[in-house]
Amino acid sequence: MIALLVGVSAAMAVHALHQEWVSLPRTRAQYLADPDGVLMAAGVDGPSLSAARMVFANRLFDGGPSATFALANSLAAVLLIGVVAPIGIALTANGFTLKKASSIGLILIAAICAAALVATRSRSGLIAALVGLTWCALLVRRETRDRGQGQRLLVSGLLLLVLSPLLLAGLAFVGDAEWLAAAPASLQFRLQYWIATIQMLFDHPLFGAGPGGFQAMYLQYRSPQANETIADPHNFLFETMASGGWIAGGLLAAIFALLVRYRVCLLGAVTRDEEAPPANQDDARWLAYAVVIGAFLMLVMIWAIGIQIDVEAGIFAVPIGMVVAWFVLRQLPDRRQGRLLGVVAATLAAVLVHLLVSGGWTVP
Repeated sequence: MIALLVGVSAAMAVHALHQEWVSLPRTRAQYLADPDGVLMAAGVDGPSLSAARMVFANRLFDGGPSATFALANSLAAVLLIGVVAPIGIALTANGFTLKKASSIGLILIAAICAAALVATRSRSGLIAALVGLTWCALLVRRETRDRGQGQRLLVSGLLLLVLSPLLLAGLAFVGDAEWLAAAPASLQFRLQYWIATIQMLFDHPLFGAGPGGFQAMYLQYRSPQANETIADPHNFLFETMASGGWIAGGLLAAIFALLVRYRVCLLGAVTRDEEAPPANQDDARWLAYAVVIGAFLMLVMIWAIGIQIDVEAGIFAVPIGMVVAWFVLRQLPDRRQGRLLGVVAATLAAVLVHLLVSGGWTVP
């Protein structure tokens, strides 16, 4: 699962970078020459001076790449996996050194995904990446405390020291002054969404708006200052309660309490590294065959569809994603379960931080 998700993230990163450098500049030039033709090709009904055309133009010229997603912020949630997980795997390796090809490869994967993350112009995504990398550094600190391996603490500290300014500088470089200044206003909009959600919950405490019903019910509680009709509260906690009421919110809180109780979300993730019980070899073999056959058929389908949508990006993204997944898979067998679960916890923490302000759980 770790290798698969990092491979998908890398493929999305390649697709996003292709959009940033090739597709988006070309589409912007086409829009300036023939806006009606571009809107028609995109399937958008946007007459002149309409709100739909203004939203399309704003996202085209001010927004970042979105790969196969509708919004750049949705893409950022997936890119975080490719930024945090490879760094965590590299730092928790036995005898980590920058001279090893495996360490260089993992850092290169993270760098590609980080470049795409910067291109999305997602402020919350970059902050979430810093959270995930800090978590990875704490993992290494625990290893240092338990086993006296000071090299890992030094390397992780230096890596964070280098990556943090790079990410923040990338944020300042990609976003102009107006984009950076819009951050407080963007957070203010989120607060309006959340206040409306709380009002909705007081009127409908048991099940909220129900699954998929938020957008229709939100209009009754929308602030007069808000001019956007949103599909979710842009926060996975509020979206859970909006879809299932206080009951769902209580269940989610119970899940987090259990994770903390059993140390699943804490550093190291587990207290002991235990081997899984031996599986039936025949069952495991047939399961492997089924996975390979299903993966091959789905790959052919996805690649065919992707090439039809974006030929150039599809040609590059899918093979690179496959190579990355295979490479990461080769790095995992010598990692103990506790270390890997710690990396998963760090990655999950980064994604959830991003989803606290930039989307619910339904899109990712």
